[in-house]
Amino acid sequence: MISIIGFIVLVGGIGHVITGLVIFRPQLTAIVSDGVINAVLPHFDRRAALWFILFGVMVAMTGHLLIHAAAVGDLASVRIAGWYLLGVSSVGTLTQTRSPSSLLVVLSLVLLGLSYFG
Repeated sequence: MISIIGFIVLVGGIGHVITGLVIFRPQLTAIVSDGVINAVLPHFDRRAALWFILFGVMVAMTGHLLIHAAAVGDLASVRIAGWYLLGVSSVGTLTQTRSPSSLLVVLSLVLLGLSYFG
């Protein structure tokens, strides 16, 4: 079950990155056009694009780590990931009620239950 949740989180993170590449294409093009170096900080829309994509990378990494933790039986790592996912997804759900973050709240609670109670 942990590896399935890890796979769902991994795919969700990849989807977040792809979504960012599509919806923030103008901002990403502007970053590249300005030479990348110091092309983000002065522009709020570019910062939003960058952080949206980087968040997706971190979510994908969390999913990958969950898959690995499940494979080696590392419930402590599952517990850590579960708490972080619960915190981030709770904030996301409260601040953006139509966000898919609510799915992560449920998945993180399942992860925590599995990590504490098997």
